Formats: sequence, structure tokens, C-alpha cells
Amino acid sequence: SKNLQTPWESTSLETAFAFREAVATVAAAKPEPQRVASTASAPRAVAPASLAAPPNFAAGDAWSYRVVNLLDQSERRATVKIRAIHGDEIEYGDGTTVGDLVGNFTRVMRQGRVDNFRPSNQFYVFPMKTGGTWNLKAMQQTGERRIDLQVKLTVGSEEQVDTPAGKLPGMRIVRETHWKQRSGEQSGVNVWTYWYNSAVKRFVAAETTNTTTEGKLLQHERYELVSYEVR
Repeated sequence: SKNLQTPWESTSLETAFAFREAVATVAAAKPEPQRVASTASAPRAVAPASLAAPPNFAAGDAWSYRVVNLLDQSERRATVKIRAIHGDEIEYGDGTTVGDLVGNFTRVMRQGRVDNFRPSNQFYVFPMKTGGTWNLKAMQQTGERRIDLQVKLTVGSEEQVDTPAGKLPGMRIVRETHWKQRSGEQSGVNVWTYWYNSAVKRFVAAETTNTTTEGKLLQHERYELVSYEVR
């Protein structure tokens, strides 16, 4: 009508009206994180809580060390391998060497000689913290000889250690043992300084001396980790 006629409006609608409703867009909800129940078949190996955490040994774990005799500069290789775990007892090698679940030895066979320790050779105590000290007693029996051991363990701080296996961190531990043979006058001091790494499950390096009360140096050796395989 070329705008000459005003259209008539009449409606009973009271709300907005559309022939086709717009589709509402809803953001997808974030999925809830899955929770997996722990089962007996779950992997046993886990990342250690800290450098000084106790080891989680498994059958097949193995370590190889270069051992240098600092008295005559000769070298040898020492290999430690876990054969089996029975309850709270660990068998190494062919089963002649036995230890507990944290790395202490209760029986050691080397070069045909068997050393029995009661309760153990007292190398590790947990929880291990910087500044921690322990005074422990043990008895070593080698054949008919019995030797009383007064052991003092002192835990130092974390240090970086160069080894053939690479530069590795370790908790520095000093084990000072005053020893005395029961049926004899022989006595002395055995000192081990070693660097423990929970991921490696053993020490990555160590140095030991054994000196008689009269001052005679019987042993001076250094251990350096060459390779290791742990599960």
C-alpha cells in the first residue's frame, strides 16, 4: 500500500515466540579422574620417596663394582646379585651370602671364607636422616674365631659422587667399628665411608680401612659402581 495503510495488530501472545527454537550449546563436563584399585598384579617397583628411602629389592637385582686395593694399586671386580627373596631373608649369588631386607648381610662367603654376623653387619638403619647416629652391637664369627663389634653409624648430607656408572647422588654414611677378638689380643678399628642411593638400592661408592690397635693398616680399598640393573 506504499505506506498508505496502517496494518492492524491483534495478538494474545504474552511471551516471545519463534517457529524453531535455537539449539542450546552446553559445555561438556570434564570427566572425573579414574581411580584404579590396587591389585596384587600391580607393578612392585615404585619411585623412591627420597634419596635415603629404604631399598625395595627384587630377585634379579644386580650390581658390579670396581674395587681398587689402595695398598698395592691392584684392581678386581665384585658382583652382587640377588638370587631369591624368602620372607625377610635375601639370598645372593649361589645362596651362600645372605642378608636382610634393607641391605645388611648376615652371612658372607668370599674366597672360601665364611663370615656370620649376628644380628647383621649393621650397615643400614632406617629412617635415614642427615645428622642421625646409631650405636649398635654385633658379633662376627669366622670359623672358630668370634669378634665383638661396636658399630657407630653417622649419616651425613647428600653428595655427588663420580663413578664409572656416571655422576650419582648419594647419602654419605660413615660406619666406624671397634672390633676385638674374644679369645686373643687382636683388636682394631674398621671404617667404611659410603654413599647410599635409594634408586640404585645400594651404595654407589665406598672406601674402607682396617687398622689394628697398634696402628698397622691391614686393608685400604675403594669401591666404585660400574653398572647395575634393578627392577
